[in-house]
Amino acid sequence: MSQSTASSRVSILLALCAIVVASLSAMYSWSSRVVESEVSDVAPQAVRAETTSEAQPDLGSLALNTEQTQTIERDQQRATIRLPVAIPPADIETLEAEAKFMAERLLQDMPEEPIAVHVSAMLNAKLHNTELAIEQWKKCIEMSPRTEQYYVNLASVALDRGQSELAIETLMQAQTMGLYSPDIAHHLGLAHMNAGNNQEALEILEGAAKEEGQSGALWFLVGQVKLRAGDSAGAEEALRRAVDLGVKTRQVYFNLFSACMRNGNREDAAEFRTLYESFKPKKRIEPSMRFEASTTADARSLIAFIAAEAAMLYDRRGSVRDTEHLLLRSLALSPVDLNVLSNLADFLSAQQRFADERIVRERIVSLNSQQLLDYLLLAKAEVACGNPEAAEAAIKLAIALGPTSPTSYIAMAEFLVEQKRAPEAEWYARRVVELDRSPEAYRLLARVHRLQGDEAAAQSAEAEISQMQERE
Repeated sequence: MSQSTASSRVSILLALCAIVVASLSAMYSWSSRVVESEVSDVAPQAVRAETTSEAQPDLGSLALNTEQTQTIERDQQRATIRLPVAIPPADIETLEAEAKFMAERLLQDMPEEPIAVHVSAMLNAKLHNTELAIEQWKKCIEMSPRTEQYYVNLASVALDRGQSELAIETLMQAQTMGLYSPDIAHHLGLAHMNAGNNQEALEILEGAAKEEGQSGALWFLVGQVKLRAGDSAGAEEALRRAVDLGVKTRQVYFNLFSACMRNGNREDAAEFRTLYESFKPKKRIEPSMRFEASTTADARSLIAFIAAEAAMLYDRRGSVRDTEHLLLRSLALSPVDLNVLSNLADFLSAQQRFADERIVRERIVSLNSQQLLDYLLLAKAEVACGNPEAAEAAIKLAIALGPTSPTSYIAMAEFLVEQKRAPEAEWYARRVVELDRSPEAYRLLARVHRLQGDEAAAQSAEAEISQMQERE
């Protein structure tokens, strides 16, 4: 690793840790103000703006005295939620009825919100009301013409209905709005293929595949259209590339079998035929039925999606009870969904419900224990609840799980410095230097030495920086 690369990496890590520790300090300052003024009703928007402000808060001590901790825990930090551990049983009809009710209520409350219309369109598509879904996505496009998802969803449903021209028209409209992505190219190329426009399809798909480089799905379609156009050699090349990029499906192996047979490559053709036949044939589903919610799992996923989208809109409007209810309902249907858990934790943090937030952060850590930021956010919630020891424990666990990464050691050193525990911070700062000898690592060590009054040691660390710069 070069010195400049190491310096840049540790600079980023130090910046991350400084931001989180500053947030911890700001949170402690808020907790103290609550104890002194007994102010509890703060608008969610104001809290969110405060916690995400770019202004650097004062870095004060994180230590909480016993009296303050007891007051915070008694008056502010009693948990009011519990998290589900198992998915409740339900039949498809009940779940679909709930989904309809949820989507209709959202649309009734917020008819001017394109996301509310989009949610209703998704529901109708899943329930096979595709004509209504198309009309709703057209309305979404009118309301928010620069949202790519609406064009792609409309085109996808149109393709399943056999309306290739509508799909082409919709996606070309997206392009006139300056929207372009591999997803748009994929669907536009497929629409031209279905319409019999092989040359147009090939130009779009091959151009997108070359530009994207690593999209196996695009190379698969390129292979299909070339096979259809009689270019079996080009088809074989494209299809092999799709397989190399991870597309290993029954259809790709069948197409490779066909291409190799046409190219006289019977040995490889036999191999691909074996691979093709190893897949159990799936029951054919009519294109118009692909969006139908046919299983309980599909119905649960549909409700979870609607609840999550609705929660975001209600949160934006400041409707606390609706937001909490919808996030908890979404989580009940998918107890290990990290996105829902993160959204719930962020919502609770914005509401200053730190004991509840702590419960959710602990669940996140248990499901995604390799992410340092999850531990730091848990530490933040612990400090807000008056538990700096638990915050320290969270960072120690991160170190134990990733002992060769300097990131966690930096976090702990910064944490202890902010608590005015420089002698303990020195041990972690030295581990950072051992793991990543860079100027930023030595600057951290020098700072810790100075906090202990050891100027000679601080200057020795800074001398290492000078030597590095001279070698560069």
